[in-house]
Amino acid sequence: MPRSRSRSRGVDRRSDRALLALVGGGDAGALEALYDRYGGLAYSLACRILSDPSAAGAVVEEVFLAAWRDAGRLGAGAGTVAAALLADTRRRAVRVLRARAPDPALALASAGAPALEPAPPGDREGDGRAARVRRALSELPEAERRVVALAWLGYTEHEVARLVGLRQGTVSSRIAAGMGRLRTALATPEAELHP
Repeated sequence: MPRSRSRSRGVDRRSDRALLALVGGGDAGALEALYDRYGGLAYSLACRILSDPSAAGAVVEEVFLAAWRDAGRLGAGAGTVAAALLADTRRRAVRVLRARAPDPALALASAGAPALEPAPPGDREGDGRAARVRRALSELPEAERRVVALAWLGYTEHEVARLVGLRQGTVSSRIAAGMGRLRTALATPEAELHP
């Protein structure tokens, strides 16, 4: 992506929404500024999902190419630009993961525990939260962990039920129970969890 030095210096300080508006107007420097802000996070997320740096790079390229082609779609939501970019990254990476392993059980095995969005570099608090989430997930009963992980991979409750051979109501209950345990574990101070 070509860099417009004179334009990119000024756009680097603009808000994400302002950058997105410039991207919609065809400003390559604004797209580069967005990439500089969120390309690393998107790549880390795609790598965690796919465990393949090359495929992760291709996913991130698709995400920012889609932002270039249709910035209005990206900015249409009520959330932040960063959340929209990371959600698109996750969606595309999960699609690649599913295409790679048509058997969802293989997709689940290759993905392991649900990947977490990485904390920004140097964010010790974010790193601590991620470790707490991983620990809480590992402490879920296997039946709950499996359905929560499949749901995280993007499968609907109906699809999860079919994959694990259970009724949809049972799957719904296990997902709700697992999410409840995660909320409780994450709301409890760390010192009380591991004295």
